[in-house]
Amino acid sequence: MKSLCLAFACAMLAAPAVAAPTLESASAAAEKAFQCLPTAQLSFKKAPKAPGRAKTAGIVRVSGDINLSGSGTVPRVPGFVNITFNNLANICDSTGQICSGYQMITTYANLFVTSSFVSDWVRPEAYVAFYKDGRYVGSTWVRGDIHVTGWVNGNWVTVSGWGPLTGELTLAQ
Repeated sequence: MKSLCLAFACAMLAAPAVAAPTLESASAAAEKAFQCLPTAQLSFKKAPKAPGRAKTAGIVRVSGDINLSGSGTVPRVPGFVNITFNNLANICDSTGQICSGYQMITTYANLFVTSSFVSDWVRPEAYVAFYKDGRYVGSTWVRGDIHVTGWVNGNWVTVSGWGPLTGELTLAQ
């Protein structure tokens, strides 16, 4: 940078002295000064890969059915009953090659009981790991909206239903 400034100053001093230099004469003087400077050679290298970052190989839709059943007591009808649902679910892609294996899915619901018949929706969700040929390929949330129905016998409420859990899995390469 120092030699660049020196070269420019020398060029300005070497330019003919005039009372008001024109833009063209100043430009020509600067061009002449820069011709004596060596040209820079630039080269660009590919940046190294960041460690710990996996490329994505694509997104696949995963799904699997789950049966839910549970029971609990309601203090009085009408009223609310808290029920815990758990069951195993195997969630896979459409080819059946990428699967979670049987995972325990647990969900809680607070159902409103209005009469001797119960009908409501349960929304289970779980974070599930997926494997292909025994190798981990990613994890994702699977969710569902499952309609459950059942009966009230005294204060005892029993409900059940089944439906799909679905999600979208981003595969790591």
